[in-house]
Amino acid sequence: MKKERYLDTKGFKLGADLKLSDPMRGSFAEMNGLKEGGRLVQVDDTRIDKLSDVDTYLAKSKNKEIILLFERNDFQFFVTLKR
Repeated sequence: MKKERYLDTKGFKLGADLKLSDPMRGSFAEMNGLKEGGRLVQVDDTRIDKLSDVDTYLAKSKNKEIILLFERNDFQFFVTLKR
């Protein structure tokens, strides 16, 4: 059985290319303006290159506020996530 990622529980469905696909209706991701095609670039001040980097970083970052940097259509924006 595949373990659910923390970001999945918040409506972030990220592919191997770190692009968001189909944010769940009513989820944290959708309510924060994230749309399909947005790409996760950075978590806090750490550049993210692959999905496993996200999981590793989040596993070490419990009980804190995390800043996610997304990029879509040459526009970058931040989303704050409380862990």
